[in-house]
Amino acid sequence: MRILGPNCLGVIVPGLSLNVSFAAGMPRAGRLAFISQSGALCTSVLDWAIGENVGFSHFVSVGNMIDVGFSDLIDYFGEDEGTESMILYIESLRHARRFMTAARAFARSKPIVAYKAGRFPESAKAASSHTGALASEDAIYDAAFQRAGITRVFQIGSIFNCAELIGRQKRPAGHRLGIVTNAGGPGVMATDTLMARNGQLAELSPGTLAALDGNLPPFWSHGNPVDVLGDAPPKRYGRAVELVLADPGVDAVLAILTPQAMTSPTGRPSSSPLWRPAPQAASRRLARRRSMREGVQLLNAGGVPTFATPEEGVDAFMTLVAHARNQEILYETPRDIPVEFPLDRQELRRRFEALVPPDGEILSEEASKQLFEAYGIPTARPAPPGTRTRPRGSPRRSAFRWS
Repeated sequence: MRILGPNCLGVIVPGLSLNVSFAAGMPRAGRLAFISQSGALCTSVLDWAIGENVGFSHFVSVGNMIDVGFSDLIDYFGEDEGTESMILYIESLRHARRFMTAARAFARSKPIVAYKAGRFPESAKAASSHTGALASEDAIYDAAFQRAGITRVFQIGSIFNCAELIGRQKRPAGHRLGIVTNAGGPGVMATDTLMARNGQLAELSPGTLAALDGNLPPFWSHGNPVDVLGDAPPKRYGRAVELVLADPGVDAVLAILTPQAMTSPTGRPSSSPLWRPAPQAASRRLARRRSMREGVQLLNAGGVPTFATPEEGVDAFMTLVAHARNQEILYETPRDIPVEFPLDRQELRRRFEALVPPDGEILSEEASKQLFEAYGIPTARPAPPGTRTRPRGSPRRSAFRWS
């Protein structure tokens, strides 16, 4: 018999109408598994999910993980036909090797999105007092997630959007984003967020710019972001998106639509790539107010993800980019390391035992470097910089050299 917890909320399986937890609500059945180390977060997420009609295959609170942990549940949901993706809320990992093995086995077939709490010493201390989580360097988790093919998010509010987006969108080829907008301000906001997330604003080719010149009014922005102006009808807007998507230097398009007098959020030009499969991932941002609600529903039904703000759209795109990069890392293998080393270890031991000071076990800097070099590890050593005067045009010498 396996044990879940202690200090956990319990388990909910909506497909079986099974609620073995302290939570009162029952979300609808879905294909997303949610695993959390925090029971309180589970209740908050559950309340939100019921209101937003988000479905789950399983909803699990693991607590202090005295027995069942993340690796066990990843293995289980990886084999579960009713689960398509997984969301993890992690405060600490106790069996790192088992976690990495399980995640690498299923991350390619079933997207795994993780939120790691306790990134800083202060928050890690709070996590330790909360669930007994062991504090550790956040950079280690970051590297481990990348190596395991796990997509990491830094805002819990965007974790569900990311899981859904990764599950149904093909991966972009790169981080070059094209932006089409009917208002200048949101385009600038999207560009700021893209630069802050280390993305790249796509540079449109001369052919694309010429084609846009032939389809847009003279006062369009003449660059990326492509501002089609506020009076743009569906035909003009759709043609601009189609041209930007076709540019070989564009990996994805963020289409921004704001409610203006001439805006038709439900306009459906037959040529628009927003209403059919596009060669690159296309996402659309619509302000979620009453005038845009029908357009949002049409796009969602067509498989085009929608977001309420430009920042959310850019964050989702960069998450896809990170996911694609992590998936490529899954194929990488560590470099070969020889099993045997051609070193006389007994001789090296006799040689350096005499260098150990009698009052301790710490070698001097010079002795330490000799030891590293004896094992074939290069070190930096100080070297005379030469004369004070240097002939004009002669190369500079560093005050240090590698040996």
